[in-house]
Amino acid sequence: MVCKISRASRLKYFIVPMIVQLILTLIIVVILFFASENVDSVRFVKGWVSILSYIMLLLYIPLIIFYYNYSKINKGATFIIDSSQEIYEYQKENERILFKRQDIDKIEVHVSIPSYHNRIIWLFWQDFFYSSIQLKNGKNVIITCLMCDNLIDYFDEDMFVRKKSFISHCVPK
Repeated sequence: MVCKISRASRLKYFIVPMIVQLILTLIIVVILFFASENVDSVRFVKGWVSILSYIMLLLYIPLIIFYYNYSKINKGATFIIDSSQEIYEYQKENERILFKRQDIDKIEVHVSIPSYHNRIIWLFWQDFFYSSIQLKNGKNVIITCLMCDNLIDYFDEDMFVRKKSFISHCVPK
């Protein structure tokens, strides 16, 4: 199997959440517009701007930052999985890392706090996660959810160590 950033992952993690958030924002604006008949225009504009600012800070900006950082990490990279021979190959620009299952020390999966505790995800950027495959020779391979979001299907479950963070998983390292 060949993993790379695909149109489907862009749709799942960025485009669809942005469209849903845009629709929710428009619904809020329409509700505010029709609910504000008796309010003067200055108070309406101030309220509208404050709500849109809150929505931007809470929804759009973190999602854009996560998507940008995750895209930058795996841009142009491929991760080739040969399950039958248990050989894995990570390629990015001039870098090529070839390793086998026994070369892996551990795989750290960095997720948001709600994902870690299997709770409901309220904010779209909390869906993002990345895996850090740490090899015994000291090398580290970062696989973001944009590149491969089903990595657990190709490795033993006991190799994974889940780590939670509020927002530090925004920048894979």
